[in-house]
Amino acid sequence: MVIDWTEYEAEVLMNEYETHRCLWDPSHPNYHSNSERTQAYIKILDKLGDKFNITDIKKKINSIRTQFNQVFNIITLLKVADH
Repeated sequence: MVIDWTEYEAEVLMNEYETHRCLWDPSHPNYHSNSERTQAYIKILDKLGDKFNITDIKKKINSIRTQFNQVFNIITLLKVADH
């Protein structure tokens, strides 16, 4: 089932995700710890409510990262084309 995220929910997700370095920073000591990462996801879920689960969060983060990379690559290509 596809979950519709409100802008507010996506913003809460991004803000909370940023506070849990073990989810996104490979140099963090707990980056490879499944139990620490799961606990971080649970803390994010506590902020978002019952509408989502860990899989939903992972999918949304992946989607946001993909969108960012697409825009970043376009901007990079445009900068290169200008030179």
